[in-house]
Amino acid sequence: MDNDADTPTRFDEDGWNAVIEGCLELEDILRDQWRLMNDGLALIHEPEVAMDSKLAHVDLIIGEWGNWHKTAFFARPALKQQVTMRDAITTALTLDLLQRNCDKVTMACNAQTINVLNSLILTEGDRTILTPNYDVFMMYKAHRGMTALDVARNDSEDSAVYTFASRNEDGTQLLINLTNAHMNDGAEVRLHLPCGAQVDSMETLASEDPHDCNTVEHSDLVRTHAVDVDSAVSVHESAGGAELTARCPLPR
Repeated sequence: MDNDADTPTRFDEDGWNAVIEGCLELEDILRDQWRLMNDGLALIHEPEVAMDSKLAHVDLIIGEWGNWHKTAFFARPALKQQVTMRDAITTALTLDLLQRNCDKVTMACNAQTINVLNSLILTEGDRTILTPNYDVFMMYKAHRGMTALDVARNDSEDSAVYTFASRNEDGTQLLINLTNAHMNDGAEVRLHLPCGAQVDSMETLASEDPHDCNTVEHSDLVRTHAVDVDSAVSVHESAGGAELTARCPLPR
């Protein structure tokens, strides 16, 4: 951010939206890089001798990703910054786009795990603070070993609500992420499934104020919590499948 007034914990809605939009640019970049890499591979000549081999694949690895706010340049300790729901939202959206492109991306490294930039964990002396990013990673663990799905969107849907889904091997379990990227608005999402469905559980990560962060004094200010499925989701079964209506709280 070029705005000196924008800090990890002090920002307005324009600053919120600018960071969200910047995170989403990564998908176009990685797809462009994937295309360029494969265009280059196609130009490699066939080997002239049998002992040689033609390079047929190059791994696409994203060395670092995550929010780097301007004030981290001047922070002491160096590059240490707090994590709010703005960072948690971009972390979720980045994990979504990486999983959506898992056929292209071999590895991607969050920068970084402890006390630096987009941290999952912060320390103060002998105290450990789990940031909202930690909660996002814990929520996303369930997608490991699942198959990513291509979720089609209706153009009339709220463009600031993002969806990712995966299923298990036999198709009996579906995991759905709903990310509400609005700073100040809740949202309602309708999901159309080609078969019947039952919602077993739901959890959410949100805060009372978008500038909230976890500190030594308030280590659990921004934490995931279970949601009452009956009050948050309605299911309408039909011959063509099921329609789920989910109410997404404000991310703040």
